Amino acid sequence: MAWERGLACGLLAILGLWAAGLLLSFALNYSQIASVAGKARDLVAHPSVSDYQLTALHALRNEAGRLVHDGQKGAPWYRRFGLDHHQQLLNAVLPWYGVANHRLIRDPANAALQQALSALVNSAPNSDQRARLAKPGYDQLKAWLMMARLDKADGAFFAQTMKTVQPTRMGISTGLWQSLAPDLWAFYLSLLPERPEWKIIPDAQRVSQSRQVLLQQLGRRNAESTLYENMLKSVRRNFADVSLEDMTSGTDARRLFTTDEVVPGMFTARHGKAAFSRPLIRQPAHAGRKSTGC
Repeated sequence: MAWERGLACGLLAILGLWAAGLLLSFALNYSQIASVAGKARDLVAHPSVSDYQLTALHALRNEAGRLVHDGQKGAPWYRRFGLDHHQQLLNAVLPWYGVANHRLIRDPANAALQQALSALVNSAPNSDQRARLAKPGYDQLKAWLMMARLDKADGAFFAQTMKTVQPTRMGISTGLWQSLAPDLWAFYLSLLPERPEWKIIPDAQRVSQSRQVLLQQLGRRNAESTLYENMLKSVRRNFADVSLEDMTSGTDARRLFTTDEVVPGMFTARHGKAAFSRPLIRQPAHAGRKSTGC
């Protein structure tokens, strides 16, 4: 009968499409598995610190990133004909990725952050060097602790901090390092909550010392800011605010512009020299030295 023939043709067409989908899915998934395995072998076979190794690690990072994306958003339709094993492949490749990542990215970052914080802790108290090192010190300590606290991991912040802490890497060309390392730093931090075995155990004594130094520097800056703020308040009472008419010496400037804003008199050239005399400036500076003991 005609309808039976049509049904048979329809079923054959569906079976043909399904078979083609299976073949396509098999070919694509096999190719992906072979590609990931080849990149993993390249990293493990010849461990070293070189441009080739960093490039191979980044290539494997891209493969792992695609697998992570497939797990979150779903694999493309042409891989879903019963042969998609992206989660199993990701679970198999991440341990290999971790070994190479620790050697090229995590351990050097850990060492670089420790070195930067050690320089801060070992600097002379109340010195210009300590003040200079303390400015980036907070971000460095925060980045270091991110490598140990899975709930605090922030890949973008970590990568931005590491750009200044480790701008170069011995054995790797500077241009390649600065191009690929930020993405590898960020990817490492993004995987850390799911891979707790990749975290570090920071030196508790170094953490405590770094915090103490940073708190001392913060207190010193706050004390200096308060002293000079009080000086400005005391000086401002002695000089009237200056309007636009005062600054133009009676000239009518309304044809050009107009404003109701005023400038504190202590900041004008007319009163500035008297307002900020050397003895007056020395007062908060001397008070600051007494409060900080230097």
